[in-house]
Amino acid sequence: MKKEAYFFGMLLLLTLILVSCPNPAGGGGLKASIGDTLVLSGQVYTQEIDLAALLTDPDNILVIKPFNASLSIDDDGLGGSGSITNGQLNYTIGTPGVLGPINLVDINDEGVYTNFSVSDPAAQGAFCVLEISGSSEYYNLLKMLTKITNMDINPMSMKAELSFSATTVMYVYVDRDVVVSAEGSTIKDNDAGMDIEITARDFSLKLKEGWNVIHAVSQQKMDLIQSKMEMNLRLSAGEPSGLRWILL
Repeated sequence: MKKEAYFFGMLLLLTLILVSCPNPAGGGGLKASIGDTLVLSGQVYTQEIDLAALLTDPDNILVIKPFNASLSIDDDGLGGSGSITNGQLNYTIGTPGVLGPINLVDINDEGVYTNFSVSDPAAQGAFCVLEISGSSEYYNLLKMLTKITNMDINPMSMKAELSFSATTVMYVYVDRDVVVSAEGSTIKDNDAGMDIEITARDFSLKLKEGWNVIHAVSQQKMDLIQSKMEMNLRLSAGEPSGLRWILL
């Protein structure tokens, strides 16, 4: 009975990880430059985990539904305008009202990138991050795609292995043409009893004056029984197809 309780406790942990999985990661050969004005629009969705499907229908544990209500959005003082109205996002911004040194702190919370450099140190920039204001249920709006690539859940043999990928786009403004680069590394950590190994690839991104789009892809492999997780990160220019606006 204790083993079964532990197993289902691990499934609950899996639920929390999948719901919050937008971590940095990539693809190549796509165009980064957008232009002087950034216009974001489209249907907004919610993403949830169907716990019952973990054991019965693992291919459909991610439940994505259209969002049909209205919410206010906040771009943290950048100066853009927009909202979510009847489930549709409409947001526009030209030159941000606040610029600062170009850095990738937003995607480097784990400290996995080193030797970060900008071809012109005087360049200024800003990230566009859309937050939800006035809601106790949702906090952020991200354009992303989560895919479960492999799942082996078997409570009888105490096996719980999962592989999935998460692709997230980010919008960055720069006041001149620059090349942004960094070296990836491998770091190891332990979070709440789970051993984590994160490996990031080197990247070099050519950004044009104005707004640019880049994307991060995180490929993760987890063993919930052994409490281990391996994560590989890639950062690339452009926006892949098939992504959706997800409320988190």
